[in-house]
Formats: sequence, structure tokens, C-alpha cells
Amino acid sequence: MWNPTRVPRNYAIAILPPLNFNFTHAVHGALTVSRRAKMANTNQIVFDLTLTTLNGAVIAAVCHMGVDNDDPAAHQSPRFNDHRGVQAGVGVSSVGYADINLGNLTGRHIIYAVHFAMAVTGIEIGVAMFVIESITNPGLDAVCQNSGMRWAFHNSARQGTCSGVKEGSLERAQHFGWQVI
Repeated sequence: MWNPTRVPRNYAIAILPPLNFNFTHAVHGALTVSRRAKMANTNQIVFDLTLTTLNGAVIAAVCHMGVDNDDPAAHQSPRFNDHRGVQAGVGVSSVGYADINLGNLTGRHIIYAVHFAMAVTGIEIGVAMFVIESITNPGLDAVCQNSGMRWAFHNSARQGTCSGVKEGSLERAQHFGWQVI
């Protein structure tokens, strides 16, 4: 007999409405992280970042995040191997990215607001982990660790639960003067 609870969920085809995340900063201005609508025919989620500075200048960037049903870079039991040396729990559902470029928005700690928006999206979809597959510099590594992420499947990747990254990113954004509005 068919049991619907045993059918794996296909997170990658989740449909999401557009959503805005708004932040303000006493020195940098107003930031909007706008998640575009996600249709079922794509596993990519696009975020538009718009900073309006205090003098009225507008600086924009675009970020992409993927959704994976069985991410080989993600695992639920960090650093635990079975007797054969196989990583336990490898291949769980995740959201995340391999590369991010904030362009002219760098240097303002905006990455924490971006991670917050991405983690909230992961929670909405219901995936297990938030994964960054390629840590390319010490600054991004520090951001990941400050956001509650730890080692992923390989040494140049970081992961954390979406709820942990959401909380850690919001805490760090607030620490650097960003307030959610």
C-alpha cells in the first residue's frame, strides 16, 4: 500500500512568492533584499539587493542561491565517519551558493542581511541545511562562522541549519548597526 509519508519531498520545485527584507543603518542608509518569485521549473532563487545611501545614491547587486534535494556538500552529522570512512548523513536537502559577489556593496556587513534573507527562504522551503560550497577568502570564512556555520563536507565549505544561520546572521547584522524594519 502506498504511504505518502514515505515519498521524499522535492524541495527544488518549491514555489515561492516574492518577498522583501528591509534593513536600515545610521551610516549606510536603507537596504532592501528582494527575493524574486521562484517557480517550480527552476532550482535557483534570485535576490536583488538595493542600498539607498543617506545622500540618495542607489547601489544595486544581484545574488543567486540554489536549492538542492540531495546536496553532496551537506551533511547532518559533522565529522562523523562510519567504519568504512564514509561521511554520515551526506546528501541532505539544502539551500546555498558556491560564489557570491556583492560588488560595490562590500565593506558594509551587508552579507549578514543577505544570509538572513537566504536562511529565512530555506526555512520557508523546509530544507535541512544552508551551505556555502566554496569559501574563497578569510573574510567570507569569518562571516560564515559568525553566522553559525561550521565545516561542511570538504574543508573549503561551510554549513549550518537554516534556523541557526537566520539567528546568527541577524545577530551579527544588528551588531554592525543594521536594523530590520
